[in-house]
Amino acid sequence: MAVRNASETAVVKHPLVVFVVVSILMSWAFWSPILGSHVGLLPQEIEITSVGGFILYLIAMTSMWIAALPLVAAFQGIEGVKSAYRNLLNGRNGALWYAVAILIPLAVEIVPPALYASLSGDPTFSAFSWPYVLFVLVLGIHMALVLALGGTGYALQLFAEGRSRFAATLVTSAYTLVWIAPMYLEVISRHPGYPGVWYVLGFVPTALMVTWLYHTAEVG
Repeated sequence: MAVRNASETAVVKHPLVVFVVVSILMSWAFWSPILGSHVGLLPQEIEITSVGGFILYLIAMTSMWIAALPLVAAFQGIEGVKSAYRNLLNGRNGALWYAVAILIPLAVEIVPPALYASLSGDPTFSAFSWPYVLFVLVLGIHMALVLALGGTGYALQLFAEGRSRFAATLVTSAYTLVWIAPMYLEVISRHPGYPGVWYVLGFVPTALMVTWLYHTAEVG
């Protein structure tokens, strides 16, 4: 791969640092009131199914998208923004890619507590309803669009600069798992006594799903 001059390197590194810092800080900041309410730091518990909780969730989980678009506009202009939106549906990510991405919130919010409930026999961990499952699937559609624009459509492209495809996949996946980690913490904080080992067990399949998404996406 050709060696970049200093100005080109600066152009590559600057949006990468800004994107990672802004998206992660926004995610954790807007999740914080929800997490704080579950552990007693706030007087009123905030659920993501409430209006306030849903707004906080929506901003937190759109932060990857929110951080990417201004940078795309700054470095690629309005045509770059238009191209980013066209790429959502032009085949860069196939139907199977979107199916897996949609299931990520389900894997985080439903599967670990349900598995723990079935194995432990503790009824306090099995109280979920089909309307809630459908609600989480709707959140998954939002997640898939965010990952398509901010993840495979932007973050992966930035991390691929100067790296092999394998390295870019791993680095982008690690970034995404840090960005999405508050969703896991929300599940744990909402279930007092939730064993830490189930956080780990629930994190592994999601990590594999995210890595697969980036590995199968088009780069460049």
